[in-house]
Amino acid sequence: MGKPTVAFREQLVKPCKFDFFHKKQSGGRGEYARVIGVMEPLEPHDNTRLEFIDATTGTNVPKPFVPGIKRGFIDSCQKGMTAGQKVTGVRMILQDGANHAVDSSEWAFYQACQSAFQDVCEDGVWQILEPVM
Repeated sequence: MGKPTVAFREQLVKPCKFDFFHKKQSGGRGEYARVIGVMEPLEPHDNTRLEFIDATTGTNVPKPFVPGIKRGFIDSCQKGMTAGQKVTGVRMILQDGANHAVDSSEWAFYQACQSAFQDVCEDGVWQILEPVM
C-alpha cells in the first residue's frame, strides 16, 4: 500500500465574466466560435456539483453547438488550474456568443469553452477545499 491521497477540490469564490473568441484558419475549413457568459460559485450546500445553464436567446449560438460547450465545461472541470484538482461548486451561465455559417462546429465551441475556462482560472478568485476526513 502506498501513501493515501487527499481529494482536494477547487472552487470559485466570486463570479467572473468571460468572453472568448476562438478563430483558427489554416486553409480550407477553419474554426470559429465565441462564447460570452459568467461563471459563479454555487451555494455552500451545493458545492459538490457542477451546473451549466444555457441562457442564450436568438441564433448567435445555435442549439446544436450547446452540448459541445457544456462538454467543454465539464471536461475543463476535471483538472483545475490552481492546484490541478477537480473543480466543484461552479455554475457556468452561457449568455451569448457568435458563430460563422461555414467555419463553426461543435468542436470549435468546445475549444472556445475550454479556453474561456482557462481565462476564468487566471482572472477569477479561487480557493482550495479540503475534505473532512
